Amino acid sequence: MVKLIKMDLRRLFRTGNVLVPLAVVAAINFLFTVAVIVLTKIFSPDEQQVEYFSKIISNPFVFYMLSMVMFITASSFSYGDMANGYIKNLVGQISRKSYILHKIVVLGFHNAIWILACALTQLAGSVVGSALGYETLSNDGHIGEALLTLLLKWLLSMAITCILLFITNGIGNQTLATVVSVLFGSGAMSLAYMGISMGINNLFNTKDFSLSDYMPDSLFSSVNVINNEFVVNSICVSLVCIVAFTVLTVYMFSRRDVK
Repeated sequence: MVKLIKMDLRRLFRTGNVLVPLAVVAAINFLFTVAVIVLTKIFSPDEQQVEYFSKIISNPFVFYMLSMVMFITASSFSYGDMANGYIKNLVGQISRKSYILHKIVVLGFHNAIWILACALTQLAGSVVGSALGYETLSNDGHIGEALLTLLLKWLLSMAITCILLFITNGIGNQTLATVVSVLFGSGAMSLAYMGISMGINNLFNTKDFSLSDYMPDSLFSSVNVINNEFVVNSICVSLVCIVAFTVLTVYMFSRRDVK
């Protein structure tokens, strides 16, 4: 399985289906950050702009919707072996359980690269703004908590990725996985969560329940260790989703005919 992980990691760093979208999103992250700083200075010249390192690190995507591209590339990469037929050779060499586990490891690297790249390009944009004299970068003493927030976002991204892996490899439907990636990454599911929450609150005569507090895509955008927001929820939901959908994927994949 180790050799398979190394092989897939090499493919991950060489495939244009991953690197090109990553480069585009990273560029958007950088350029938008610089543009906001410059435009704010133009329209509010007397306003002193101060940005904290912790805020930049804990929010890697300038737009939440940019995470949609990360999930789409993850689902596409996870389905790659099935799309090109190479899966028939692989399942003859290793167990199907090992195959799914190796995919999860490689997708973990995929998500980590995406999140770190976006955090660093946004930081680079702020550094440029600071060098131009348009913004002041400051350390508010919460960099440790910001890094933990980034770690939780990675963990939540893995929860979502395991759901996508279940769809691509367990069910064998890349189109559905792409649709789910768009729904998760665009925030479109928030409307559904709101409607379900209202129904549950009306049914049980309560006002406190919010389904979005327990869904990985919503938590991905809202978790914040600095403000102690949804930390426990994020850990629990991530672990449950990763374990549950890994087991389901192994079970379904083991019973599918490989074509």
